[in-house]
Amino acid sequence: MARTFLRPDAQIRNSVVYDDSLASGATLETQTTIEGDLNALRSQVNRIIGETNWYDALSNRSLASVDDDLASVEGKTVLGRVSLLTDITVASGANYHILSVAGSEAPSLVIGIGAYSDPAQAVAVVAQSALSGAGFAAHELTEVAGFNALSPKNLCIVVDAATGQPVQSDVGSGVMRDVYALLQAEFTAANGDAFDDVSGGSRGKLSFVRVNSAGNDLEACPVADIEGKTVNYAYVRRAELVGLPEDIALGGSFVDQAASVDVTLQNAYSNGATISTSGGVDIAFTLASGDFVVEGGGAVSFGASSAVASFDVDASGSVSLNSTGAAIAIGDGANNFAIDIGTAGDRAISMGVQGGSSSLALAAGSGGASMDSDADIALNAAVDIHLASSGGIIDFDDQYRGASSYTGPVPLASSSAEWSAFEGAFGDGASLLDAIVQAKTATSRAKYVAVVTANVAADANVTGAGMSANLDAALGDYSTVDFVADVDVFVNGQLMRNGADASANHDVYPGTSASNGDLKFEFALVATPGSPDVITMVIHGA
Repeated sequence: MARTFLRPDAQIRNSVVYDDSLASGATLETQTTIEGDLNALRSQVNRIIGETNWYDALSNRSLASVDDDLASVEGKTVLGRVSLLTDITVASGANYHILSVAGSEAPSLVIGIGAYSDPAQAVAVVAQSALSGAGFAAHELTEVAGFNALSPKNLCIVVDAATGQPVQSDVGSGVMRDVYALLQAEFTAANGDAFDDVSGGSRGKLSFVRVNSAGNDLEACPVADIEGKTVNYAYVRRAELVGLPEDIALGGSFVDQAASVDVTLQNAYSNGATISTSGGVDIAFTLASGDFVVEGGGAVSFGASSAVASFDVDASGSVSLNSTGAAIAIGDGANNFAIDIGTAGDRAISMGVQGGSSSLALAAGSGGASMDSDADIALNAAVDIHLASSGGIIDFDDQYRGASSYTGPVPLASSSAEWSAFEGAFGDGASLLDAIVQAKTATSRAKYVAVVTANVAADANVTGAGMSANLDAALGDYSTVDFVADVDVFVNGQLMRNGADASANHDVYPGTSASNGDLKFEFALVATPGSPDVITMVIHGA
């Protein structure tokens, strides 16, 4: 039995003309052939590699080596300085200060000890203190070695918090030197830890220093020159070049944190007593889950000044309307369903709306309406029964839907476009039963397959066995349908473009007899042994 093979008129072959000099620009996208597209790509490749021809070997580095080198450049670590603007007061009798995380005195960056560098994050460069426990509360000269003895990498700039000027110390003979600080972490801290306030954890400390009288090393700042002073400091951070802020090269320092700011609804309420908006802006409370709870006998009030209506929650958990003259109303004007409260107290509706043997009319305002029954509900009319909803949808539900996986109910329609589509498909005023019958007919399909048994010239009649046969089987009768719209013809699995007749100059058009399934093609068909052409016809609505 013959297999189905694609047989294009001509196989795709190599380019006839190789051109790598096409001008750049949008014209590279207007090529009309595969050869033109390939030449456009060759031209762009030639520009990228920068050689004489697109196929030349690279005389410089390959793109892979450039990528490696670029990654190395981006990963180069750079030191920058960060100003922390929280005021720090040095204790009396001390020339060091243990930084409080709770008081926003410690860097927000994680700890980077020594030559540590984590590509994933910027770090504060610190020295690891040798003291532990209570001994951490002491001055130390522990440094991270830098360019020289006067520039360790964990050296911080210190300024007076009020004036912004350097704090100075007298080294003798009236020579004044600026005071600095060494940023240090407790010896139990590890690379990548966040600073904390835990003794024996990851606490941070400033040990205040100055340049010695010989000008060749750092020494501890005398207690008298720093105790009681309120200062700010700027520490050193390490980060990869690609992660630095754009203003790092300006020579200044950027701000870590100024103070602790905790903006919450509770804080706003506590500070302002009431929450209000201006300009008529709404305050919306959205609960993703859980309840809106009023505790402690409080009330939720709606209104203004003295004319306030409130829902009060009493000790038993019940909710009551608490306001003289207040009302709950459904509807408007004179057609309200209302509960009027002339004096303080509760009002309840203990029964629904019930109809007896007399006629019953149901009406609803904005609150909607429902009809419930313990028995069947029958709609009987001598004339039409009309279901209409001018402001919503009509949907259907029953007892079986709840136990199913369908979350329903089923709407009659979900958009105006569906009504228009229904009219376009079945006609204005079509009944549901008529539409169902039409849809059933339209979705019916018949499929036929025939193998070419003799070579057929272009525009010659292709027909099945029993006539001037050049197929091994007859194709289907398509005389009752529209050939262009309702018949799909495939040759070797490739869908053809239908034409009404030969003048359309499309792939296929009706042959001599539509009832016999005859076809004519704009190209020749072959019966090559082992791989003859195969025709597949699908008729819709037959």
